[in-house]
Amino acid sequence: GRGKTYSACAALLAVSGKKLIRFVPASVLTLWANPFNAEGADMISRCKGTGVLAIDDLGKETPDKNTIRVLWEIINHRLYNGLPTIITTQYVTGLSERLGESGQIESAKAIASRLQAYTAVVLGGEDRRSHV
Repeated sequence: GRGKTYSACAALLAVSGKKLIRFVPASVLTLWANPFNAEGADMISRCKGTGVLAIDDLGKETPDKNTIRVLWEIINHRLYNGLPTIITTQYVTGLSERLGESGQIESAKAIASRLQAYTAVVLGGEDRRSHV
C-alpha cells in the first residue's frame, strides 16, 4: 500500500526506451516453475533475456523449491549479463529467511546476496490503501 508496484511500473517505463519490458508478479513464477508446465520454461527464458524485467512482491508467498530454483536462474542470469531488473518486496530485511522457508536455505541466501548488487529504494509513509 505504499506504492511499490506503482513505482516499479513507472521505473519500468522510464528505463525501457525501445527495449522489450516484462512485468511479472512473483506468484506467477511459482506457476512457471512447475516442471510439468510446458509454457513455463519458455516464459522463464523470456524473463531471463527481456530488455527490462520487473518482479513484483518477491517474498509475498512462501515459495517452493522449484520457484527458488527459477528465481535464482533468472536473477543470476540477469545480474551477470548486466540486464536491468526491478524487484519489489515488503522485506527490507529478512528476505533470505522468507525465501528459505522453502527449505532451499543456501539458494535463498545466494538470491539475497545477488540482490545486494541492486540499488534499494525504501518507500516509507502510510499505507495508501488505508484511506480508501
